Amino acid sequence: MQPEVFRLIEKIRDVGPASDAWPDRLKSLADAPDLPIAGAARYYFNVRNGKQYPDETGQAFQSHQEAAAHGAMLAAELAQDGEWDGYMICVTDANGRIIIQIPVGK
Repeated sequence: MQPEVFRLIEKIRDVGPASDAWPDRLKSLADAPDLPIAGAARYYFNVRNGKQYPDETGQAFQSHQEAAAHGAMLAAELAQDGEWDGYMICVTDANGRIIIQIPVGK
């Protein structure tokens, strides 16, 4: 699994998916913002399962396609855990526009 997926799973397990405290504790998929990339835009990888658990830091990518591919990788990694069916990775741009929603699991 990618390091940011391990951090995401660790943060979620700290409070449990059903906890109301989760949105406050899940701050981002990474511990620190990534370095700026010339011409890149920031995308956010929010987790949804009826409620939204926002990624407050995001990550820079050169295109919507790169951000969507990263979201698909996150969803695939979470699906391997087996406890994420019904969840979704919602990739948004800096203006909050949904780029793609990727189901986790089946």
